[in-house]
Amino acid sequence: MTRRASVLRFLPALRHAFRNPIFLQHILRLVWIAPLVEGLEGRVLDIGSGPGTFDKFYSRARRRVSTDCRATSEAFKGVPPEVWADGRALPFRGGAFDHATCWEVIEHLPDPLRLIQEAARVLRPGGLLLLSTPMAWGLHGAPHDFYRYTPHGLRHLAEAGGFRVRAIHPTSGTLALIGQNLSVFIGEEICRGNKAALFLMRPVFGLVQLLFLFLDLLAGRRGHSMHHVAVLERV
Repeated sequence: MTRRASVLRFLPALRHAFRNPIFLQHILRLVWIAPLVEGLEGRVLDIGSGPGTFDKFYSRARRRVSTDCRATSEAFKGVPPEVWADGRALPFRGGAFDHATCWEVIEHLPDPLRLIQEAARVLRPGGLLLLSTPMAWGLHGAPHDFYRYTPHGLRHLAEAGGFRVRAIHPTSGTLALIGQNLSVFIGEEICRGNKAALFLMRPVFGLVQLLFLFLDLLAGRRGHSMHHVAVLERV
């Protein structure tokens, strides 16, 4: 599937921009992650499965195994994983999986290299690790929020952990980042969690997000990205 086709398939989801002040970062990650996950076959390990945001896209995998820590899963109030496990000490034999995924996890670890090395250990040679992580995003998951990653930092981490980099995709440019931060400011600082205020401000943060998304696409996604999505190959 081409990137344009991937964008078009999610056009109906744009209505959610008027419901969710942080819609933009979700949809931009989805546009990149969905087609990558849909291409995974064989045995796939999902490290730090969280609320299962991308679960439905693993349809081609022969077997998908989700893992997460209890504290993380309980915080998300999501579906419990198949295996309770810390990504830095996975309870699987070496080479047990064809591919692995890891969404928005490594920024929450003080020692992310251990997770990358564990992913390399449980993957067969040539297997892919797909991961996403923010480069410019607000504090979240405190106090367990330690890093933000440039493409160079991701490359260094991947190569130190036993992978070669196939691709690192920025999910946005500076304009989308500005629009998302402005929408978050409206939701968090102006509405301050007040449900009535959030309801009344829906048209505002919806229009802000869609306007800056359009401007970002028009500008060619130049500048600073909210997140990066990396495609790493086990050496």
